[in-house]
Amino acid sequence: MARPLLIIEFSGSSVRAALFPSAAGKAPSYISLPSGASVREDAGAALDAIKKDGWPDPAACSVFVSVSPSSVSMRAVSVPVDR
Repeated sequence: MARPLLIIEFSGSSVRAALFPSAAGKAPSYISLPSGASVREDAGAALDAIKKDGWPDPAACSVFVSVSPSSVSMRAVSVPVDR
């Protein structure tokens, strides 16, 4: 049997979580919480909300953690190599 999929996204202003059940026909569940002072506190608050709402144990899920695209900065840098 496939494991439920839990996705947690951290952004500058909120923490969102979505649970996609493994059983067909069950609706996904969502929560959104305001962001706190640290990622550790935000993660704890999200996991507490998940447990309080009766979601499956996160240890029994396939868990993906993401950051919002606006929080990511990437650059291609050319570095000359001297041999």
